[in-house]
Amino acid sequence: MTPAQGWVLFSIALVLAALACAWPYFVEILSVAILGLWFVANALFRAWLVLMGSRAIGMGETPRKQDRDDLPLYSILVPLYREANVVPRLIRALVALDYPGIR
Repeated sequence: MTPAQGWVLFSIALVLAALACAWPYFVEILSVAILGLWFVANALFRAWLVLMGSRAIGMGETPRKQDRDDLPLYSILVPLYREANVVPRLIRALVALDYPGIR
């Protein structure tokens, strides 16, 4: 946060504190209204994201296979300590992943 942003935030907090002292009921009603609108806007935005996501894939369709070169590289770190008995099962599970292997 820059010093200017800090001063703006401090000024807003100071004004809100003064308003809360002068008109507590008004500040309470205003706060509930603003938070309620924020909640509704957030819910509508999430619903819109769900609709756009389902439209992009197509209802009931499976996503297309991506080319091997389009997929990101991942490194998997598997810390093991005194767990030699699970290593074979772990390796089988990692090999069975539906993702291209080592390039």
